[in-house]
Amino acid sequence: MTKQLVEKNRAYIICNGQSRIDFDLSRLSNCVTFGCNALYREWVPTWLISIDKGISPEIRTSSFPNDKHIVPPLDEQHEPVEYNPNRPRSNAGMNAMAEAIKKGYNQLYILGMDFILADNKYTMSNLFDGTENYGMETRATERDQLARCGYLTWFCRKHNDTSFRFVFPRDVEAYREIKSPNVTGMFYDQLTVDTSVLRN
Repeated sequence: MTKQLVEKNRAYIICNGQSRIDFDLSRLSNCVTFGCNALYREWVPTWLISIDKGISPEIRTSSFPNDKHIVPPLDEQHEPVEYNPNRPRSNAGMNAMAEAIKKGYNQLYILGMDFILADNKYTMSNLFDGTENYGMETRATERDQLARCGYLTWFCRKHNDTSFRFVFPRDVEAYREIKSPNVTGMFYDQLTVDTSVLRN
């Protein structure tokens, strides 16, 4: 699908940070959604992106449709050399945004991407912590979270024709600033759902 073929261009990126726990995902059932990793265990997105060595095989052997499961090429699972010559591993949320942009969506609403929160209640959390393929060895460190913010800033600036709107609950105490003019934020109670873009 090219940008020219997308009549409406809003998509929702669903990450698995604790901050989205009270949001009813069924509100997005008729929308185009790009989910991450184990999201399929609780809700079925339009597309599911995974890059973790444990969760990808789990998804492949589940009932989730194989043609809607995206495992990006290995090269795309790492930060690009033009940003970081050391090429550290990326994360599924960033890859989900990249896949949405590839498919022509340039109004992205991002839920549960908690590494941009400087809030101990949320920043290190994952809704699937302690479950299969989510042991301590998979946990990001605080240093990882800060580094991800740098990559996110670069990514948003690079895709300057895309709007990125991050959605969070009102009780978040502090945010890490993403300095890019196409980045904004909003609260869940302000989120309107665009059902004019129907999932296929």
